[in-house]
Amino acid sequence: MQSHKIPAFIAIAIFCITCWACTKTVAVNSAAKPSKGNARDFEVKEAALKELPPTSAVSLKQEHLINKRFIYPSSMDADTNGNILIADNMAHTLDSYSAKTNETTVVPTPTGEGALRFPFVVRKAQQKIYVTDDEGVKIFKENGEYEKLLRTHYSMWDFVVGNDGSIYANTAYRGANESDGLIIKLNPNGERVSSFGRRFNQAQYKGLDDQTLMACSWPLLFVAFKHRPLVEIYDLTKETLVREFAVQHPVFSRLDALSKDESFTNPSSSSRVVLPRYVAGISVVDDRIFVLLHLPHVEIVEFDFLGNEKNRFRSSEVSNVLNYFGFGVQNERGVRKFYVGGSGVASDDSPFLTQFAVGTSD
Repeated sequence: MQSHKIPAFIAIAIFCITCWACTKTVAVNSAAKPSKGNARDFEVKEAALKELPPTSAVSLKQEHLINKRFIYPSSMDADTNGNILIADNMAHTLDSYSAKTNETTVVPTPTGEGALRFPFVVRKAQQKIYVTDDEGVKIFKENGEYEKLLRTHYSMWDFVVGNDGSIYANTAYRGANESDGLIIKLNPNGERVSSFGRRFNQAQYKGLDDQTLMACSWPLLFVAFKHRPLVEIYDLTKETLVREFAVQHPVFSRLDALSKDESFTNPSSSSRVVLPRYVAGISVVDDRIFVLLHLPHVEIVEFDFLGNEKNRFRSSEVSNVLNYFGFGVQNERGVRKFYVGGSGVASDDSPFLTQFAVGTSD
């Protein structure tokens, strides 16, 4: 099969402005060009990949390329049956993809009370759909019927839902301090219960270095840092750190150098902070941890729960990826299915959602 260059999607930055009394997610014009920071991040990775020897990896076979015309997909959530929910931030919609039918439909959410306003993160748990947007966390039934709004007063980078309906969230802060935990626990009513985990709180990065991606296999919470090659595992019954481990790739040493370059991290023409992106997604299936690396090509690393690397997977069919919006894993009768959503850097304006397959080794 010939190499498939992913068409471009104009990169859009979502800036979260958070304070104790309000929650806002502001979506920027979809005609905006990719940020200089993201473009330079991509260029450093692309140059390093050409110079460095490739890592040993199992080849991924692309099974489907889903061509639904998203506007700005911001996140996705995949269940064990290959059903995927996609939050389209600029379209104010939820899309549902079925691996069985290979069809994508719009979830019929309301237009009045409960209408989505720039949905950002979507999760499916306990036969309900949880979505963060400008107003808080909105909860829907599986058919899209609106149930209620949780006004959490937090802007969430990511969250998971526990067995008892509690929400565990990695949040943005304005002026975070040492007492602010990396993860906040909210009860089913959206009220803060506790916090745990250590934030780096480096003032020059304005909290961006503490942004994480999350997955849950009760009672364990798996936290991957987007801007650090690190995964932490927490016991949610005790709210304690069980272990942490590093994610490796030869390109990452170049990103470490980039993170020390102030012309990249703190551009003089802007107050915006930029950091290199190491990790694009994390998923947990069958006592295995899968980490999607933030590289121009799709590369996934498999770990056991002790943090030992077991496998590495790479696609030669998907390249020129600038941004990722989602990652999911399914095990179907001895075949591992990976679902990856992202956008490229070429001339078209479409994001992509693609499915890969590989036989399981154990």
